[in-house]
Amino acid sequence: MAASDNTRATDLIRNEHRNVETLFQQLEKTTEPEEKEAIFGTIAVEMSVHSEITDKVFYPAAKKAIGNEAIVVKAHEEQQHLKTLIDQLRRLLADLDKDEFDSKANALRAAAEAHWRAEEEELLPAVEKSDLDLVQLGQQMMQLQQDLSGAGLGSQGPM
Repeated sequence: MAASDNTRATDLIRNEHRNVETLFQQLEKTTEPEEKEAIFGTIAVEMSVHSEITDKVFYPAAKKAIGNEAIVVKAHEEQQHLKTLIDQLRRLLADLDKDEFDSKANALRAAAEAHWRAEEEELLPAVEKSDLDLVQLGQQMMQLQQDLSGAGLGSQGPM
């Protein structure tokens, strides 16, 4: 689903999660090393851009709006763990260690899905109940995404 100027920040995050989830499904199905490398490259970029957007725009606004720092800190820490896994996978891909890569890719997917589930069940509903202007926040997030894409860090529209 393409994001519009009226997309709420929380919907944008959910859409990004679903898009990366689809990429993980494609990664799991392919056996071709070149295709695996290309799909993982897209996953890595999309997750990195998503992380940058949430760290710089969404999490600070959420922390202020909901007054529950623990939920935001947990989400941020989970995202840092995902970044570490992505870096490990990049190194494995360079060495073409297929078995270890597949194992780490599955670990990344499981960690990402757990993070998304926690975020979508705890953080996003709390933010939606706040008086935060989610459309305006979504616009800020899309602007940063465009800036990152222009800098060569993102590959497509909002993840």
